[in-house]
Amino acid sequence: MRIEEFRPALEKAASEVRFSPGATPEAIDACERRLGVTFPANVRRFYAVHDGLRVEAPSLVIRPLDALVLAPGGLLPFASFDHEHTVAFAVDAVNEAGEWSIVSAETGFQVTLTMASFWSNKVFAWVKNQRRIWAEERPEEPRKDLLVGHEGVGPVLESITDPDEGCRVGAAWSFCPRL
Repeated sequence: MRIEEFRPALEKAASEVRFSPGATPEAIDACERRLGVTFPANVRRFYAVHDGLRVEAPSLVIRPLDALVLAPGGLLPFASFDHEHTVAFAVDAVNEAGEWSIVSAETGFQVTLTMASFWSNKVFAWVKNQRRIWAEERPEEPRKDLLVGHEGVGPVLESITDPDEGCRVGAAWSFCPRL
């Protein structure tokens, strides 16, 4: 998703979204000097279009440039989810995508490699599905659906469905005795 498509998509996906106007190139440069960093191109691009935003429910705040403060460990917290989970840029190193990794400020869990992935994927995973993007997902156990024989007696086909893929991954026959 291009940054120009982000605002209309988020306004459609969430209620009560407030965007701050984009920052000027001079304001972005001043923030870089204040923090002693050079923003990757996609971070600059995001802030040039939206100098912060707030979604009321589920709660998401992307901080404006003037609220950015470097934290210990080379982290630059920039967004919070559900009023308690913060994600940050890991500014000490450029990753394989040529950007700063985005990590959980609390645990160091890597959320994504790029700001474009953050705005086009992770924000919507939270807003639409309340996926805990700041932590490793624990896959659910595959679900077993029973297709019971005549009057609950006889052969039973167990269909095993992977919840992440939403498709059948296996099946097994068993026998259902009369209850």
